[in-house]
Amino acid sequence: MISLITQAFFSIAENTSLVVLEFVCLHFPLVLGAYFTISLMKIPDLSIEAAYVCGSITGVRMLVMTNDWPLLPAAIVCFGASIVGGLLVGFTSSMLTSKARFPHLLSSILTAGIFHGVNQFFLGTSNVSITSRRNLIGLLNYLRRYPELPSLLIATGLLLLAGYFFLRTKLGTSLAVYGNNPRFFENYGISTRFVFISGVMISNGLAGLGGFFDAQASGFVDVNMGAMKALFCINSIILGKTIVGSDKPYSIWVPIVGSLSYFVIIQLLLKVNFNLKYFTMVNSLIVAIILIVKYRQSRMRSQLLGV
Repeated sequence: MISLITQAFFSIAENTSLVVLEFVCLHFPLVLGAYFTISLMKIPDLSIEAAYVCGSITGVRMLVMTNDWPLLPAAIVCFGASIVGGLLVGFTSSMLTSKARFPHLLSSILTAGIFHGVNQFFLGTSNVSITSRRNLIGLLNYLRRYPELPSLLIATGLLLLAGYFFLRTKLGTSLAVYGNNPRFFENYGISTRFVFISGVMISNGLAGLGGFFDAQASGFVDVNMGAMKALFCINSIILGKTIVGSDKPYSIWVPIVGSLSYFVIIQLLLKVNFNLKYFTMVNSLIVAIILIVKYRQSRMRSQLLGV
């Protein structure tokens, strides 16, 4: 009897951990991109939601066009197209800020409104099923119940390495410097506009890649699939900085630890039969409670995020 209970417990724990791991890998590009702008650059970048949708649509469009192509070229084109879709959104919002002199919060809201119509136009309808198309992240289906997990683990590992080395480049370090003092670059003859535009475009490009991952895993693309993704990213970053430590200027572990904590909380709520239609409320309360309890000084709160 004890043996059966123990076996059942480990089976549930294993399945839960695999579900959490798959969701973390699926959303890692989005959270990593948001970490660059919201945490390092300290700007309220809501355009990641539009980039998330635009990247999924451009990737799906290329998926349809490359249906008869060999696997490797098709994958490169589709993933590249999803990143380009996100880059386009990031370029639009950053240019509205740098050229039109709008506050970036307003620029990102305007960009989201513009691309809601653009995405609707290119998609042709509110949502499209792609279950009959090739699943580029489910081809290494060594785990029958989690066919996307092996490919997602590889992609997450590559993104972790890329993010680790990027944060040690001059441009990566400049994003953190921009968040602390945007006028720093003017004293050394460096283009502040270049750092700002590059950071926003990279962030939105990663969000676009995350949108395509989501479309492939769910089997459809929807013009409203980016809703509440900014709140999810803010929650994940706050959890990550709280666990990893906010005293460090930057750490590649913040987005992955934060998203891992976020999905562990979701699984715990599911275990106690919590109705997830109220989770947005809980999500917001978690952010508020952490900011009040952990970061009581207003100056520390302002340094935590660019919101």
